[in-house]
Amino acid sequence: MKATLGERGQVVIPKPLRDSMGLRPGQQLELVETDGRIIVTKTAPDDDPIESVRGAIRLPEGWDTNRWFEEVRGRPINTDPG
Repeated sequence: MKATLGERGQVVIPKPLRDSMGLRPGQQLELVETDGRIIVTKTAPDDDPIESVRGAIRLPEGWDTNRWFEEVRGRPINTDPG
Protein backbone atom coordinates (compact mmCIF):
# COMPACT_ATOMS: atom_id res chain seq x y z
CA MET A 1 0.00 0.00 0.00
CA LYS A 2 1.12 3.53 -0.63
CA ALA A 3 0.69 6.72 1.37
CA THR A 4 1.56 10.36 0.64
CA LEU A 5 3.67 12.58 2.86
CA GLY A 6 1.78 15.78 3.67
CA GLU A 7 3.23 19.29 3.90
CA ARG A 8 3.68 18.98 7.66
CA GLY A 9 5.38 15.58 7.43
CA GLN A 10 2.25 13.61 8.27
CA VAL A 11 1.44 10.22 6.77
CA VAL A 12 -1.97 8.57 6.92
CA ILE A 13 -1.73 4.83 7.51
CA PRO A 14 -4.26 3.12 5.21
CA LYS A 15 -7.35 1.82 7.03
CA PRO A 16 -6.77 -1.86 6.17
CA LEU A 17 -3.35 -1.67 7.88
CA ARG A 18 -4.74 0.22 10.88
CA ASP A 19 -7.46 -2.41 11.26
CA SER A 20 -5.17 -5.42 10.86
CA MET A 21 -2.66 -4.01 13.36
CA GLY A 22 -5.28 -2.86 15.85
CA LEU A 23 -4.06 0.75 15.65
CA ARG A 24 -6.26 3.29 17.39
CA PRO A 25 -6.17 7.10 17.53
CA GLY A 26 -3.48 8.16 19.96
CA GLN A 27 -1.49 4.94 19.49
CA GLN A 28 2.23 5.54 19.87
CA LEU A 29 4.46 4.24 17.10
CA GLU A 30 8.22 3.85 17.04
CA LEU A 31 10.02 4.88 13.84
CA VAL A 32 13.53 3.67 13.03
CA GLU A 33 15.63 4.34 9.91
CA THR A 34 17.38 1.19 8.70
CA ASP A 35 19.23 0.86 5.39
CA GLY A 36 17.31 3.75 3.80
CA ARG A 37 13.93 2.47 5.01
CA ILE A 38 11.64 3.71 7.73
CA ILE A 39 10.46 0.89 9.97
CA VAL A 40 7.27 1.67 11.92
CA THR A 41 6.54 -0.45 14.99
CA LYS A 42 3.44 -0.37 17.15
CA THR A 43 4.25 0.29 20.80
CA ALA A 44 2.12 -0.37 23.85
CA PRO A 45 1.98 1.22 27.26
CA ASP A 46 4.10 -0.74 29.74
CA ASP A 47 1.07 -1.33 31.94
CA ASP A 48 -1.23 -2.72 29.22
CA PRO A 49 -0.48 -6.40 28.53
CA ILE A 50 -3.43 -6.77 26.12
CA GLU A 51 -2.39 -3.89 23.86
CA SER A 52 1.16 -5.24 23.76
CA VAL A 53 -0.02 -8.38 21.89
CA ARG A 54 -3.07 -7.08 19.97
CA GLY A 55 -2.70 -8.07 16.32
CA ALA A 56 0.16 -10.50 16.99
CA ILE A 57 -1.69 -13.63 15.80
CA ARG A 58 -2.79 -13.85 12.19
CA LEU A 59 -5.40 -16.50 11.50
CA PRO A 60 -5.17 -18.42 8.23
CA GLU A 61 -7.76 -17.49 5.62
CA GLY A 62 -11.17 -18.88 6.53
CA TRP A 63 -10.27 -19.71 10.15
CA ASP A 64 -12.03 -18.36 13.22
CA THR A 65 -10.68 -18.31 16.77
CA ASN A 66 -12.39 -21.61 17.65
CA ARG A 67 -10.60 -23.41 14.84
CA TRP A 68 -7.29 -21.83 15.89
CA PHE A 69 -7.79 -23.01 19.49
CA GLU A 70 -8.65 -26.51 18.27
CA GLU A 71 -5.39 -26.64 16.32
CA VAL A 72 -3.34 -25.30 19.23
CA ARG A 73 -4.98 -27.42 21.93
CA GLY A 74 -5.65 -30.48 19.81
CA ARG A 75 -9.28 -30.69 20.90
CA PRO A 76 -12.52 -28.81 20.18
CA ILE A 77 -13.73 -26.04 22.45
CA ASN A 78 -17.03 -26.62 24.23
CA THR A 79 -19.21 -23.77 22.96
CA ASP A 80 -22.39 -25.15 24.55
CA PRO A 81 -23.46 -22.62 27.23
CA GLY A 82 -25.52 -25.23 29.09
